[in-house]
Amino acid sequence: MKSSLNFPTLAAMTWLLCCPLPAVDVRAEDQSSQTGAVTSSPESIAKGRAIFLRSCSTCHGADGKAQINVVSSAADLTEPNLWKQGSKPEEMARTIGSGLGMGMPAFKAQLKEAEISDVVNYIRSLWVQTAPTAEPQAPNK
Repeated sequence: MKSSLNFPTLAAMTWLLCCPLPAVDVRAEDQSSQTGAVTSSPESIAKGRAIFLRSCSTCHGADGKAQINVVSSAADLTEPNLWKQGSKPEEMARTIGSGLGMGMPAFKAQLKEAEISDVVNYIRSLWVQTAPTAEPQAPNK
């Protein structure tokens, strides 16, 4: 008897079993006036870290590297040059909000736009900052 489960179905089932979705805010108030992109700041990064640990670390790992005990297709968020969906803040927000098919769920129903911006700011804070190269010095004579 042939199994009707294929790889994408098994991957989705595995994800659903091990990656709980964050709680949905069901308050009756209109939250549209509370949304908007958030400028990066220590406060925004701290908020983003808390949301990331609660909503993203199951797949991407607590450090964002997605290397140990996580879903195999999760991106290493510390290496933006390897991303296929873009690393500009608006591209990252779109990916978080809309998801990536079965590989990553959409979070726009669970997170406000400002919370997504906080997560973007946190992820961008994980990137290694390269120091500017110094001007070459003339040899001493």
